[in-house]
Amino acid sequence: MSYELQDKVVLITGGSHGIGAKVIEFLLEENVKYIANLDIAKDVGISQEAKYSQKYGNKLKFYQCDVTNEEQLLGAYDSVLKEQGYIDVVINSAGIMNDSKEKYRKEIEINFTALTTSTLKALEIMRKDEGGRGGVVLNISSIAALIQDELLPVYYGTKSAVLQFSNCIGMPRYYARTGVRIVTMCFGATDTALLHKDMLGNFDKEIHDNMMEAVKQHPLQTVESAASSLVEVLKRGESGSTWLSIANKPVKDITPDVKKAYGILSELVFETISYIIRPPVSSTSLRCCDARKGGGGKRERGCFLSPLPQKTHWAPKGSRIPATVERGLWTHIANLDVAEKAGVAQQDELNKKYGTNILKFYKCDVSNEEQLMGAYQTILDEQGSIDIVINNAGIANDSKEKYKKEIDINFLAATTSTLKAIEIMRKDEGGNGGVVLNISSAAALCQDELLPIYAATKSAILQFSNCIGMPKYYSRTGVRVVTLCYGGTESHIFRDFDTIDKTFVNHFNEVIVKVFPPQKVESAASALVEVLKNGESGSTWMSANNKPVQDITPTIKKAYGIMSEAYTNFYADSFEKVS
Repeated sequence: MSYELQDKVVLITGGSHGIGAKVIEFLLEENVKYIANLDIAKDVGISQEAKYSQKYGNKLKFYQCDVTNEEQLLGAYDSVLKEQGYIDVVINSAGIMNDSKEKYRKEIEINFTALTTSTLKALEIMRKDEGGRGGVVLNISSIAALIQDELLPVYYGTKSAVLQFSNCIGMPRYYARTGVRIVTMCFGATDTALLHKDMLGNFDKEIHDNMMEAVKQHPLQTVESAASSLVEVLKRGESGSTWLSIANKPVKDITPDVKKAYGILSELVFETISYIIRPPVSSTSLRCCDARKGGGGKRERGCFLSPLPQKTHWAPKGSRIPATVERGLWTHIANLDVAEKAGVAQQDELNKKYGTNILKFYKCDVSNEEQLMGAYQTILDEQGSIDIVINNAGIANDSKEKYKKEIDINFLAATTSTLKAIEIMRKDEGGNGGVVLNISSAAALCQDELLPIYAATKSAILQFSNCIGMPKYYSRTGVRVVTLCYGGTESHIFRDFDTIDKTFVNHFNEVIVKVFPPQKVESAASALVEVLKNGESGSTWMSANNKPVQDITPTIKKAYGIMSEAYTNFYADSFEKVS
């Protein structure tokens, strides 16, 4: 395949600095018709436009745009369409790399949410089956999606989300109808301002203070090499493919490595690997931490924050959990959910059965940071401590109306809750230690066209939780972070299901559910309790088909080993030079 860039209309986000700025220069040399540069850096953008107008004419136009502001982003798209009539190429290059408490939310919104919005808008404009001309969308991921490391867990989560989303929405059943290629680019460390010490950040002070030393271990490539690779991928990349650019080496198509890794993960879910039938498996609305009667919310699953007795704490591997916990005799369970009527009814039922104040309902939209943090503070004021946090809230709805809420609930809120839980529990800052259990899904273990955004949020949770659960954190905090992947489970999530492309709804209802019947809620809840007791920090578990819960950590490590080999082995000589 060779895609000519001459006379094409291009839209790029984040084109005023770094790789994006050099890409613009190279595209002008390819004699594109027009480039719209969407960026927040007004002075730089205007100066860049003026500079290139002298040599290339009025081919570059700057649009001041904060891509996380949907009105500004879509407004810029509309302005380009009004002026040019169409768009052929979209490059989603905007991104930051900062896991600090002040910036991680913006990081998720720029790196993943805005990229998703831009991709969906580009598809809407370009798709041939709705009157468009076809085209290409190139999304920027990172080597952070291919490896697992404790350096930047949130950033790694965002880039895993981009990889999964782009691979899934770039699959043949989309491309055959839309004529829009979706291609993923993974950059290694590149000599840009993103790697400057003032731009980097981590929520953990010790890791933050040592970030520059960690960055130096990665071989830097030049901006020119990265930008040249991107232009080549625009021309050659098939839809759904993934490419790697690092250390000034020729760009490499790593699609076979990614498919091999996901093939291994898929074997955990399906008896045979098939890219035709693949269910949008999701997590469940757990009824209670001890799998007994009662229910979480009707529309969003409950986020349980569960203090244990004052003298009880989670001990290292090999020790026994106290008998009170073994029997499910918790001192208190706090249920955070939006469904007030169902939550209060559940509270009254379980308190009557197990004792007054065993369960308390807090009306809370977990995607609202003020409400979530307020609930945490109220629980701390009432109980004095929190020992267990289960981030169970989630929806599976990729529709235009709900996908942003889906990202906010499934990924952003779970991240916020995890960081807050660690802040409260960490032993090195006076806490008692504890456990955070994050709910991912079998959708993180396979690649499918049905729910690309949902699958991306669950891939983000898997990567984030695995990275933040690593020994460098746990050895100091005493907080285990564990991941549980559910297969299809009988819950509200099936009733609320919706997708980008309505042609897949019947595929789900008529094929997927019949071929892969969901497991019982009781089985899923029992699995969760087992993982709370036995899951090591950084481990991943799977619950599906009403079978005993399975520790799938070795398979996760094997799959990431395959993807990271595409990074480490291909450029082994570069690492030798650095060391």
